Amino acid sequence: MNLRVSVLLLSCLALAPVRAEAPLTPMDFSQGHELQVQAGQALHELTLPTAIHRGVTRADLGDLRVFNRAGQIVPHALRESPLEARAAARRVLPHFTVAAPPAGARADLFMTVRTRPDGTIVDVRSLGRGRPGAGGTAAQVIDASQTKQPLHALELAWATPVAGFFTSVDVEASDDLQHWRRVKSRAPVASLEQGGHRLEQRRIELDGVRAKYLRLRWVEAGAPTLTRVSVELVPEVPPPRLDWERVSASADDTGGLRFDLSGPLRAERLRIVPREHNSIAQIELLSRPDARTPWRVRGTALIYRLTVEGRTIEQQEAAVAAGTDREWLLRVANRESAFGGQPPTIDVGYRPAQLVFVARGEGPFLLAYGSGRAGPAARPLEGLLLDMARGDQKAVPARASLGAVKMLGGPDALRAPISPRDWKVMALWAVLVAGVLLLAWMAHRLIRQLSSGGPGGAAPPPAAG
Repeated sequence: MNLRVSVLLLSCLALAPVRAEAPLTPMDFSQGHELQVQAGQALHELTLPTAIHRGVTRADLGDLRVFNRAGQIVPHALRESPLEARAAARRVLPHFTVAAPPAGARADLFMTVRTRPDGTIVDVRSLGRGRPGAGGTAAQVIDASQTKQPLHALELAWATPVAGFFTSVDVEASDDLQHWRRVKSRAPVASLEQGGHRLEQRRIELDGVRAKYLRLRWVEAGAPTLTRVSVELVPEVPPPRLDWERVSASADDTGGLRFDLSGPLRAERLRIVPREHNSIAQIELLSRPDARTPWRVRGTALIYRLTVEGRTIEQQEAAVAAGTDREWLLRVANRESAFGGQPPTIDVGYRPAQLVFVARGEGPFLLAYGSGRAGPAARPLEGLLLDMARGDQKAVPARASLGAVKMLGGPDALRAPISPRDWKVMALWAVLVAGVLLLAWMAHRLIRQLSSGGPGGAAPPPAAG
């Protein structure tokens, strides 16, 4: 075929309008689940399991669709599960120190308490001649009468001790300052120095107890001198649900541990458990979406598991900046002495997404996911979800459930096809290259004609002599 004709045909191809893509079908997705819905309900929701998070190709879960029986895509939206919880409220509570009986003395505490009409404690005094810290251990009475929510945890603050301590405390609760019930036994409280790190156990979990007053009774001598007692209240909106997945980590060249989440899991916490007792590690957690992107620091923590006087104190969890990066790196500042001869176990706490969809048309409905062709879907439901979160709408989605997984387009559906726009770009490049070749051919032909004195060229001059 003539070169000029070829260039003309390629130009026509490049300038031809791009044909609209065919609508998505279930076979454009790798796999799916049939959805069980409730008859007569328009809105349905379900929590996406780990397998679906790991089966998609997009970090925003954009390659996910819901089809009805006719193969039509129905509206859907994604939201975090559950609705955002408010930060837990914290309050500093008044506390009063009284003398507890010395060892071997009568176990009960005798004290006189003055309160205001609203129940607020004005003063607490021990009966007898004892003073706090003289001949016995001190006890603290904590006034929580002005808090209306359940108590989630206590946080203790103390003057920095000259020497470390490790002790335990019983927590008792009362509503009238006369009748007390124990709500926590032998909760560890510690401040230790080891390996250049200070380990402190200040928090005492109360598991949502309701009480106007609390009393701390130290089990052993050596109780710290408290300077402040604060309480964390149970939030009105429950905290976000986290699902936990164990991951396998391998050592890298820098001495850190690498692990892959195998999908866009929205990680928020990591649980790192040393396999050996008496382990302590200052760690840094980094992540990235892929190998082409530099590492970003997501959080730091001091992880430890120590046995002191026959009891274990430990810190296993680390909060991280939430994100959907797949690749993670755990760096250890003191890697020579951190975890001993065995790496720790690592569990990732992530917040699963909630899928909300409209049951339009006839069922059964199919949730399909994992596609190299599908892009982000239009989500008209997102405005409705925000209204529901504010309470402007009374429509509460019904619960849907997943049926067994079924293969649709299989692994081939995960590969991104060449789009018509890509074909057009390739045709334009072909026209450009063919045009350059055509110009080169025409120049070469013209030079040969001029050299040989052919058509349009002057005859060469006669030879001299």
